[in-house]
Amino acid sequence: MTLSPKVKSNSTRHYKAIGRDLYNIIVKAGIISLIMRCDPHTIYHFPHSFKETVFDGRTMEVVNFEDMQAEDPRSRKSWPQGYTKDDKDTARNYSPLTQIILMDGIEAYRRGGWETADSTRWSPEYAQGTENEGFRVRRIVPAWTYLRWGKPRRFERGVEIANEKIHGKDWNGGFVEFQDVEGVPKPRPVVENDGDSS
Repeated sequence: MTLSPKVKSNSTRHYKAIGRDLYNIIVKAGIISLIMRCDPHTIYHFPHSFKETVFDGRTMEVVNFEDMQAEDPRSRKSWPQGYTKDDKDTARNYSPLTQIILMDGIEAYRRGGWETADSTRWSPEYAQGTENEGFRVRRIVPAWTYLRWGKPRRFERGVEIANEKIHGKDWNGGFVEFQDVEGVPKPRPVVENDGDSS
């Protein structure tokens, strides 16, 4: 399937169901956003995650964990047909890399030490002598990521270094930039005016 706006579905019922579900998600997100903005004592932060970075279990959650575990090149018992000893040795040096970032994580920061059981959103009460003790942080949700096994992209003097020797047998031509995906409109070329109005 391409990203072409010409692709049409003949099922209006399908679009109505998606529209209803999207509406519910957007309304709930809006309500949560209002609640977060009305909280006078909490700062919410969305730490960024980046593609091609090595998985960090402290800040990320994996949505394809079972697949990653089954394909782990360090503990894999069976290999696809055609893998040589060199291919397997190369694959054993792979790392779990973020391929898709579904959602960045969310962290909450609050000023002061631990709050007492009587503390409320509008009138916080802190344990004795802790009201000015820095900030507390809590990770509400880790980043949701979809991983792959491999080696991260490498660049030398601004040029990508990508070949089968570095990326192994599964390398199929490298990374595709978003603007090169089929169906994504290409930007119009910029035409510079040389000042001649004729």
